[in-house]
Amino acid sequence: MKIQLGSGNENYSTSSSEDHLVLAGAGNDTIRTAAGDDRLYGEVGNDSLSGGEGDDYLDGGTGNDILSGGAGHNTYFFDRGYDKDVIKDALGSDVVKFGAGITMDSIRITAGGPDNKDLKIYLIDQANPEQPLDEITDVLTIENGVGDQILADQFVFADGSTLPKFEVHEDGSLRYFGTDEDDTFVGSDADEEIYGSAGIDIIDGGGGRNAIRYNNSAEAVSVNLATGEISGGDAEGDQLTNISQVFGSSYDDVIIGDDNNNGLFGLDGDDHLEGGGGDDWLNAYGSGSDYLDGGTGNDTVRYRWSESAVTVDLTDQANNAGDAAGDTYVSIENVMGSDEFGDIIVGDAGNNNLWGYGGDDTLTGGDGDDTFLFEKNFEHDTIIDFTAGANSEDTIRFTDGSFESFEDVIAAATAAGADTIIQFDDDTSITLQNVSVADLHADDFAFV
Repeated sequence: MKIQLGSGNENYSTSSSEDHLVLAGAGNDTIRTAAGDDRLYGEVGNDSLSGGEGDDYLDGGTGNDILSGGAGHNTYFFDRGYDKDVIKDALGSDVVKFGAGITMDSIRITAGGPDNKDLKIYLIDQANPEQPLDEITDVLTIENGVGDQILADQFVFADGSTLPKFEVHEDGSLRYFGTDEDDTFVGSDADEEIYGSAGIDIIDGGGGRNAIRYNNSAEAVSVNLATGEISGGDAEGDQLTNISQVFGSSYDDVIIGDDNNNGLFGLDGDDHLEGGGGDDWLNAYGSGSDYLDGGTGNDTVRYRWSESAVTVDLTDQANNAGDAAGDTYVSIENVMGSDEFGDIIVGDAGNNNLWGYGGDDTLTGGDGDDTFLFEKNFEHDTIIDFTAGANSEDTIRFTDGSFESFEDVIAAATAAGADTIIQFDDDTSITLQNVSVADLHADDFAFV
């Protein structure tokens, strides 16, 4: 049945199970159909289209439209000049089709909306690819679309190509998943994670800070970003471009960075990580005795996701414990402890940055001008050898706004025998051993 509405603001609703073709015309219209495989066209105006049951096709046309296919395998059409449309039901088994001339390079996908729960697709002006997202006029929003409900073949372009399987997470990052075939990925300017699989893959991360993950590889992988030599397991034969982060397997991996700031992740196994040039993050959580060489630059070994406390001693690695046991450090300047447990972290004679993170941590900077960093929920930490006073060697840096000024710190500082306790609340405090409140100076603190 064909229904043509006029140019005014009209409502059309039916409970019939017959298939309907409804053309809304001009005006801000509301269309509701029931069972049946319906084709609903908003045409001009800010329309509300609801398909009910059945396999429906919804095309909002120009204007800011609200689209809801309801039950069934529905198709949503979006094109340039369509303004800002909203799909109310997360896709399920539905499909989004794009108009002629729109390709994968034409879109940017992010998380947005309340609590970053919505999936937002921006149509980029190819003549102005650097246009800020908030200035783009054609935007398709899928409410509650983030997470793992987005499927492989749900976004179809006019040339027949589809996006690979992906997820968008609340931090706005995109995650693509390879197949066992020979895949080609070309990323956008967003931060993306690509999960490698079997097959000889060509992977270009594009702009942003991009990661390749070989977490699921059944064999060890060897990845050298500097030379392009890539082999082993799911990495065999892959070509990587514009990748700054590499996640290895659960086996004995070799991962070598380039001259950029790399993030290298060893996971389980006896891994060999080399940062190369740049300020690198070598992530050594997981079992195994790892070799961690930061190379040139200001490099950090990180155990943030360890499942138990760690002891990290840059001066005597024989003292290491937990996931750090057996690890070897070369050219490592900074240490980050676990996210939840009480760690022991000891610096060396260099200028170290030390993070305890969550848990009741004990930090020793050693010689050198050391910085102790604290984020929200750092719990009850102790610094063994803090040197206080004007132009002193050491610094405490708050990076989360828990304290915003030296005056705030002094107001929270009390003496406890020979020590000073800086108490933010009942759950978070810093004890400075053998430091008096009177010794503290504004030079001792930094606020970010």
